[in-house]
Amino acid sequence: MGIIKRAAGNIALLILVFVAIFILFEGTSSLVLFIRDIACNAKPPLADRLYTRYDSLLGWKSIPNTHIADMFGPGNDVTINSGSIRADKEYSKEIPSGKKRIICSGDSFTFGYGVANNDTWPSLMEKIDPGLEIINMGQCGYGIDQSYLWYEEDGVKYDHDIHIFAFITDDIRRTQWKTFQRYGKPVLRLVNNELAVENVPVPKKWYSFPWLSRNLWIMWELRSFKLLKDIHRHFFPKTDAIKKASVTIYDTPESAEGMVLKLFEELDKIGNSKLYVVYLPVYQDVNGSGSDVWRALLKDKLASYGITFIDLVPPLRNLSKEEIDKFFLKPGVLSFAYSEGHYTGTGNQYIAGWIYDIVTKSLK
Repeated sequence: MGIIKRAAGNIALLILVFVAIFILFEGTSSLVLFIRDIACNAKPPLADRLYTRYDSLLGWKSIPNTHIADMFGPGNDVTINSGSIRADKEYSKEIPSGKKRIICSGDSFTFGYGVANNDTWPSLMEKIDPGLEIINMGQCGYGIDQSYLWYEEDGVKYDHDIHIFAFITDDIRRTQWKTFQRYGKPVLRLVNNELAVENVPVPKKWYSFPWLSRNLWIMWELRSFKLLKDIHRHFFPKTDAIKKASVTIYDTPESAEGMVLKLFEELDKIGNSKLYVVYLPVYQDVNGSGSDVWRALLKDKLASYGITFIDLVPPLRNLSKEEIDKFFLKPGVLSFAYSEGHYTGTGNQYIAGWIYDIVTKSLK
């Protein structure tokens, strides 16, 4: 009997040792993989975090009086003036004598992600025609809701003859979200046929932790975090209403149609200038059809409002692949996240030429 008890005790001890070794190995493996992901797989920084700061209305905004030399490579500086506008100079309220002034609203494709101040397509339009003064109100990551609100807040302070509102399809998709890259943003909704701003003041939750906001996925790979997450989900389940409110505003991009059209209708009433709505092509537009529905919709609807819509996808599709490839940054050219696909200097020149030829006809 004693022999059996000792054998049973030894077996139990072996099982405990095995369990302890397994736990130690599992924990060590998780920690090793965690360290590996931090060292090798962490996402690179967002370029715009170097020259933007939190804004309670817009989510983020360029830091006034900022200059970063060689931001996008040798000679490709980023300079922000006192009005949070990408420019090497200041702008007066009044249009300079003998000039025509244009304000360009948009996202990173208008801001000029990847190129120097004087190589953005708004700046290149000034080079084409020295009689123009162009204010670049592009901002990285903005949806059309944020571009609209920034123009309403600051753009109308400057007298101007023309307002070019440029966007890509993603800028419409971003209107569905209360966050972008984990950073809070405002939301425009259509309430009783009027635009209403929600999610303001914009939550500042992740703005002070840029690395963590990009790489939270690494934390969730830890088994301990997964366990805690499952425990929290079990004891504090989210209702469908809470899930929807925390993630999206519109069920689908198409359900945002009313708000989008109202935004452009209201935009046309703001300021004493002529509005041009410009669809900027991205590389996926060359062969893909993802933007076709929105472009066709806006072409028909904006015409009924008397707003000029400029679609730059068709002329791009008429070019050869070799020509098109020169217009877009390739992966790995810049060390920042999401840099690929933005316009090169050649791409900005192409866009500037097309927009200039169409828009400046109204100035003659």
